Amino acid sequence: MDIIQYRQTLNKISFEMLSTLVEEIGIDNFVVCGGWAVYAYYEEEPSVDIDIIVENENVRDITQQLFSYIKDNFENMYPDIKEAIKNIKLDIFVADSQFIKNFKNENDEPIDWEYIIQTSEIQEVTHKNITITYRVVSVPILFIMKFLSFYQRTRQEKTHKDIRDLRRILYVATNDDLYKISYMIPNTFSDKEIEERIEYLEYIANLNNDETSKYAKIITETLKKIII
Repeated sequence: MDIIQYRQTLNKISFEMLSTLVEEIGIDNFVVCGGWAVYAYYEEEPSVDIDIIVENENVRDITQQLFSYIKDNFENMYPDIKEAIKNIKLDIFVADSQFIKNFKNENDEPIDWEYIIQTSEIQEVTHKNITITYRVVSVPILFIMKFLSFYQRTRQEKTHKDIRDLRRILYVATNDDLYKISYMIPNTFSDKEIEERIEYLEYIANLNNDETSKYAKIITETLKKIII
């Protein structure tokens, strides 16, 4: 199995794991964010890891226990790549945690579970002939979460994936989404944090002429236009 096939297999298994979570926990008990949320809006680059938001710590603990059981089952189903499957991670963000509350909405209010649910979308998503219906975090929230993460990555591969995802999010954003993003970024990040991220995007934009650099340039130009 070459590296491309290897990656595609992990994408497929990750999506199957997400499908199992939806079946076992229910569509209204978690909201997908991260790579599989971007994929729901713009079906181009699938994810390996699964990122979700849940209401509280009790739901988080139940979900984490269930995912451990699911992962064990898949490791037994695919013994040849058992060690690789161990690297598929479930990142659970708790809505009432300080981390999520640090994100501010367009009215400069902390984001909470009610806001996340009310602004989320239910999407029917297909990958490798598997179709799942799941709840996806809104475009503005997804953008500001990616805007936070891309600058904090320790691996260049993850940073570049985030940049490509930010461009995809902007591509599907409506005028109302862009309006909310234009307020949510300065409400959530300090002037210094915004400046650092834009400078880094400009650096990536001028690094070479590949897809990620082109996307970084588009993101930078858009942000300079919309941030109030």
